[in-house]
Amino acid sequence: MRIEVWADLTCPWCFLGKRRLGEAVEGLDVEVLWRPYLVDPTAPVAGEPRDEEKAARFMALHSEDDLAAYLEEMGGTWQPRWRANTFDGHRLVAVALEQDGPRLQARVHEALMAAHFVRGENLGDHEVLIRAAEEAGLVGARAALESGAGADVVRADTVGATLRGVKAAPTFVIGDQALAGAQEPEVLREFILSSRAPESQAPVCEIVDHTDPVQAFRRAQRLLDARNPLDALKALGPLLAEHGDDTSVLLLAARAYFSSAQLRRTEETLRKVIELDPSDHYAVFMLGRTLQRQGRTGDAATQFRLATAMSPDYALT
Repeated sequence: MRIEVWADLTCPWCFLGKRRLGEAVEGLDVEVLWRPYLVDPTAPVAGEPRDEEKAARFMALHSEDDLAAYLEEMGGTWQPRWRANTFDGHRLVAVALEQDGPRLQARVHEALMAAHFVRGENLGDHEVLIRAAEEAGLVGARAALESGAGADVVRADTVGATLRGVKAAPTFVIGDQALAGAQEPEVLREFILSSRAPESQAPVCEIVDHTDPVQAFRRAQRLLDARNPLDALKALGPLLAEHGDDTSVLLLAARAYFSSAQLRRTEETLRKVIELDPSDHYAVFMLGRTLQRQGRTGDAATQFRLATAMSPDYALT
């Protein structure tokens, strides 16, 4: 059985949830995969120290007995002293999974959490990330950070969380079942034992081949259907660059532009579609809607008449 856990490296409840999950899976044949969830995506990339008052208040809020026990096991004290963006840390976690599977990924994930919570180090510092990851067994951490390795995977997994409705960290997912929060080990174990995902079911966060235009197109469609047009446009970026004359790609981009109120870009894209395929009545109708939203009612009426002449169905809209 596969358990996917969306968690952040500087989230105290993820720190606690990781320990409780470890207790819950004892004796069970499970595979745990760690997925990125950025609790504080606006945190500075280079990190910033918490002042003493804020650090003390933060620790007082999160110093539960279970956390204290966990820290005692690890031989450390509770001292998260830095606020840092965790994107690069998650990149190394993704690289670890690719390099040597879930066991190495788990060690790297644990090492980065320990650096933040136990040693009070700054996860915005690449030297901290490199040292922790390599001590956990990752090969080539420095080269991975410098090359941007893992960035596409982190972005795809983050989008995967949006598509699946993951809204909290940690969230434990098995098949189409999800459990949010740092639940007690007994609750987690019951969740695991009661979840029986069919072997044929796709993983919660699909493995996306970023070179496959069909996968990229479908991913953008799902994002748009989930009312996330800006991420849909990001997914379409490579497709537009390589297949900019494909009307289906252009139409999907036009829908995303329209949904994000980028009306000028919507108009430009639709006019290109119509230039490539003058018989595309949907593009003509959508152009009318776009012009209408811009207040250009006369031009919009012309497009609506054309669309209706091409397909009588539009007379009913």
